Amino acid sequence: MVRAHWFDTSRAVGALAARRRISPEDALALMRAEALRTGRSLPDITTDILHDSPGTS
Repeated sequence: MVRAHWFDTSRAVGALAARRRISPEDALALMRAEALRTGRSLPDITTDILHDSPGTS
């Protein structure tokens, strides 16, 4: 389960980095900040990015 979460998170980091033209480190930082800001989990933020939800790209 954890392995799947990190695999998907890695994919989301790459997608967000490419969309925003930022480093993967900055993309992960943005994802973590969004999770803290909204009170949602990192897996939830990951799912939004992979499904291209509004507000995540």
